[in-house]
Amino acid sequence: MIEDVDLAPERTAKPRSFGRWKRAGGGFVLTDSRGASNDDKLGDGSFFRAFPAAASENVARSYRRLSGGGTSALGGNVTIAVESRYDFKADGRYGRGGSVNSGASTGIGTTIGRRRAPEGGQYRLDRHTLTLTDADRRSRRLFFAYGSQKEPPEVERDMIFVGDSVFSSDD
Repeated sequence: MIEDVDLAPERTAKPRSFGRWKRAGGGFVLTDSRGASNDDKLGDGSFFRAFPAAASENVARSYRRLSGGGTSALGGNVTIAVESRYDFKADGRYGRGGSVNSGASTGIGTTIGRRRAPEGGQYRLDRHTLTLTDADRRSRRLFFAYGSQKEPPEVERDMIFVGDSVFSSDD
């Protein structure tokens, strides 16, 4: 988790994962390890402020992530849609599930649907850490943050980051 990272050894082990940043007017200039720079303005596109949860905060919402792929955009005949979801309860319980659907239009219709095995247990938020503990008492920790909106940035609880994925509220 973010609080567990010791930057000096991490930078030595993975130097290409690091770069430099500087504030420039209303935005930032990010320069990667090769010297390539990008100008990004906070709140523009995919570059915006992320807010931590309060210690022991409970959420009472469902969030989902839709993604997919295939060859149909290139004139092919295969499509894939993936849904992942988290259902957080105010009492500290969570459920997780999802599905995969794929198909091809080759003259013979084919659709395959597969549900992700349901998962559930207790969750705990502490700033940028989401701890999930399943029924067998196994825990895993994931990065967590709320998204933002407006200028100056305000917390947006309809969008969360879990691990390296973005989820939107069903509400």
